[in-house]
Amino acid sequence: YEQILAVARQQQDAAAEEATLVTLGELSFSYFDYIKAAATYRELLRLAEETRDRTKQVAYLKQLAYIYDQAQQHQLAIKAKEQLIELFSNEQDFIQIPILRLSIGTNYQALGLQEQAAQNYQEAYAFAFARQMFGPASDALQKLANLFQSNNQTQQALEVY
Repeated sequence: YEQILAVARQQQDAAAEEATLVTLGELSFSYFDYIKAAATYRELLRLAEETRDRTKQVAYLKQLAYIYDQAQQHQLAIKAKEQLIELFSNEQDFIQIPILRLSIGTNYQALGLQEQAAQNYQEAYAFAFARQMFGPASDALQKLANLFQSNNQTQQALEVY
């Protein structure tokens, strides 16, 4: 596939280049080679940004976030998810935002950054509740309460319940 990619680039065949990169990314991911998969999807994201293809940007950012989560590269996962939130906000496509905020909170919690985790859970709750998205709002409260409870902040946990 590397040779096919080189030929596609030499011939300046953007469609073949993208298709080959997608295949390389999928193969790398299926072999749990997260570093190579992430590099490939970053390249695909760059191409999508150059062509201003929002649909592909979203798809590649979602894949990057998933890869980073699997590789436990939490800071990079947060960055990808923040970019997704920005894209969704610009397009006023709000459905995914609370779920992304919850996921970012989980990343911060994994990094031991409890305050940032709590902030993201609170933002997820406020955003979801204001838009009558009660499932994600409930999930946010549950995660926030669990966070307080795990940090022996019983009073705050009780207030959330």
